[in-house]
Formats: sequence, C-alpha cells, structure tokens
Amino acid sequence: MRQIPHISSPGFSLVEVTLALGIVTFGLIAVMGLLPTGLNLAKQSADEVAAVNIMTGISLSLEKGSPVDGKATFNADGMRIPTTADPSYVAMHATYAARWDIRSNSVPPTALITVSWPVTNSIGSVESIVVLSQGSP
Repeated sequence: MRQIPHISSPGFSLVEVTLALGIVTFGLIAVMGLLPTGLNLAKQSADEVAAVNIMTGISLSLEKGSPVDGKATFNADGMRIPTTADPSYVAMHATYAARWDIRSNSVPPTALITVSWPVTNSIGSVESIVVLSQGSP
C-alpha cells in the first residue's frame, strides 16, 4: 500500500500574530489621526469656494451697474440675506459677510471685494481686486 506523505504547515506563532496586529494597529492609529485634519481642510476648502462664488456674484452685479451699498450678508448656501430682514434672522442665518469699496477715481475703475466667514468672529477671508468696465459706477 502506498502512503501519501503528510505535508504539515507550521502556521503562525503567537509572536508573529502579535507583531502583525501591532503593525496594523499602528497604521490604523496613524490614519485615524489624519482624519480630523482632512475633514478640517475639506471644510476650509468648501468655505473658500463659497466665498469666491459670492465674490464672483458681487463683481458681476457691479459690472452690470447694480445699486452699490458696500456690504451684504449671505447664508451658508451663498444666498444674499436682504438688508430688510429681521436682525434675529440675520444673526441666525448669516454665514458670510461681504464688503466692497469702489475706487472710481482710478482708471479703469476698480473694486476691492472682501468676503469673510463666519460673520460673528471672522476666522477666514478672501479678497480680490476687480477691474470694472468703463460703464460701471
């Protein structure tokens, strides 16, 4: 009768398993430590994109010659909050504050636009100088 040789696999020792778990744990802790930083950067990026979109809307309205009042507040979606709104509504919903100053004595006229957030205690802002066409205010 022919015998089939028995192939034995030794498996992993307890030391090897413990070492592998330590390496995996170290990697997971490193990734989890970077998660809050990544989320903060994503939030900052979203705020900057919204502020630039607000700034673009302001510069387009200045180009069209819309009434110039120099400041406005916007909600988190970038929609302008009317100046006639109830102050408590503005306090609850205003996220971005925009200010602009038109320098009509320069040739061509320019406008300095600043958008900051949040409205109450500004932690971020973007600023731009926009060259207006000759027909703008």
